[in-house]
Amino acid sequence: MALTPEQTDTLLTWLTWGGGALAALWAITSVVAHLHRRAYNLTHAESGPSKNISPDFLDVDAAKRRAAIARGQAYDDTLRAREAAAAAAESPAAQVSAFAKIGALATALLTLVVTIFGTVTKVGAIEDGIERVGSIDQFVDLVAQHKVGAVVAFAVIGTQIVLFARSSKKTLAGK
Repeated sequence: MALTPEQTDTLLTWLTWGGGALAALWAITSVVAHLHRRAYNLTHAESGPSKNISPDFLDVDAAKRRAAIARGQAYDDTLRAREAAAAAAESPAAQVSAFAKIGALATALLTLVVTIFGTVTKVGAIEDGIERVGSIDQFVDLVAQHKVGAVVAFAVIGTQIVLFARSSKKTLAGK
């Protein structure tokens, strides 16, 4: 199944837009996932209820100490169970972010392959162009055939040379 150049161009345009959409989706979901993770670490100590707390080391009460250790152990067990459940179930944002990363990687690899393929196939066209403009006479003939394009090209080149010269003067004067 050979594609025509128009079909190839249309396909590459769709793939480029799709890759851009996947990259944008990945970026958005990464930010949302980051903010979601940060939201659970923002509890301040002063936001809890006020209690009259006295340290245990002033009054050693063995029964209260054992009860405190049991409460701590129960809290640790609850925390471990909660962390295991959270690790087992990824958030939807993390899942979408993973798919977006895979899509962005596939788009980048496709772009690399298409760029390499395009470069290799354009070498012959570049050689033909160099042969057509191999001498000054051929160059003058080519400019005469394409007057408007030549004027635009020379205007762009001249403008860039002037801008480069101005920026070079500024950097040399600044030193």
